[in-house]
Amino acid sequence: MSHPQLNKLTALLLILEFILVSVPFFVLQAVFDFPDILRQPADTALRLFSQNSSTIIPTYYAFMLSGVLLIPLSVLVRQVLVRHNSSDSTLLNLATVFGIVTGIVQFLGFVRWPFMIPHLAETYLNPASSAATREAAVVVYESFNRYAGVAVGEHMGWLFLSLWTVLIAIAMLRSRQFKPWVGQAGIVIGIGILVSSLEQFGGNLAPFFGTINLLANVMWTFWLLVLAVFLLRARPVEVA
Repeated sequence: MSHPQLNKLTALLLILEFILVSVPFFVLQAVFDFPDILRQPADTALRLFSQNSSTIIPTYYAFMLSGVLLIPLSVLVRQVLVRHNSSDSTLLNLATVFGIVTGIVQFLGFVRWPFMIPHLAETYLNPASSAATREAAVVVYESFNRYAGVAVGEHMGWLFLSLWTVLIAIAMLRSRQFKPWVGQAGIVIGIGILVSSLEQFGGNLAPFFGTINLLANVMWTFWLLVLAVFLLRARPVEVA
C-alpha cells in the first residue's frame, strides 16, 4: 500500500472511530441518562432501558463496534508512524499491543448491553416473574455492571487507552507527519484518561475523576479528528 493510500485509509478509520464514539455518547445521554445511569440501581436502569430499548440497543452496538475498530486502527497508526520513526519501532510495537488490548476490553465491556441486558430487563419487568427471579436478575445485572462495565470496560479500557494514546503521541513528536503540538496534546489527553481510570478508587473524589474522564474522552475524540486532518493533508514523503 502506498503512503498516500495508507494515510487516507487511516484517516477514514479515525473519522469513523470519532463517529462511533461521539454519536452513541450523545444519543445515550439523551435517552438513557448516560453515563450517570451506570451508577443507578438496577431497577432504575432496567426500567429506563426497557422504555427506550429500540434506540439503546443499536446505539450500544455502535459503541461496541468502536472498540472493535480500535484493533485495525492501532495497526494502521503504527504503520503510518513507523515509516518515519524507524528508531521508535519498539515503542510503536508496544503502543500497538496496548491499542489492540484496548479494543478487546472495550468490546467486552459494551457487548453486554445489546445482547445480555435486553434479556435481563425483560425478565425483571415480566409480571409473571417471581420475586426470586427478579432478585436474581438484579444480582446478575449488578455483577456484570461491576465486572464487565466498571472493571473491564472502564478501568482497564481507560488504562490501556491512555497508554496507547501517550505512546503514539510520543512517537508523533518525532514524526514529520504531525506538528509537535499534536503529540503534546495527545500526551496531556492520555494522562487525563489515565488519571480518570482511578475513579473507582477515588472515594469522595470519584466525582472529580468522573469530570476528568468526561473532559479527557471528549478531547480524545476530537484529537482523532485532528490526526485525520493531518493525514489527509500530508504530502508524500520519500523514505530512503
